Amino acid sequence: MDKTFHAKGRIVKNPGAQKPFGWEWRKERHGNLVFSRNSLQFLEWNIPYSDIEEAVLYSPSESYLLSFISSVLRVKTVGEVYDFAVERLNVSGFNIPFRVEKQSEPILKRKHSILIFIAIVIAVILKVFL
Repeated sequence: MDKTFHAKGRIVKNPGAQKPFGWEWRKERHGNLVFSRNSLQFLEWNIPYSDIEEAVLYSPSESYLLSFISSVLRVKTVGEVYDFAVERLNVSGFNIPFRVEKQSEPILKRKHSILIFIAIVIAVILKVFL
């Protein structure tokens, strides 16, 4: 019954200001995220489903450009807020055993996305014709 995913995890210090995607992930912890029968487990963290007040699954909205970016499951309990980054392909088709809201979250500002896309197109054109 347990479902296990390789993930990165962190405790969110300032949930209102800390975005699900950002530089703060440089201090993350690596481990297995286990959806067991009654709780969510990651390393020494054991979060009973009954303690989860709110859960949001964030996926990057720029899927055409940044499809390699993980989805982030943000779980809020009475005392803590946790983020878990899991590869998007791993989570698709899996029914999370508690109520979760799904949201798309931009990673880059629109102008940055356009500049990166143009740079990729130019690089591909140069590679093909040179």
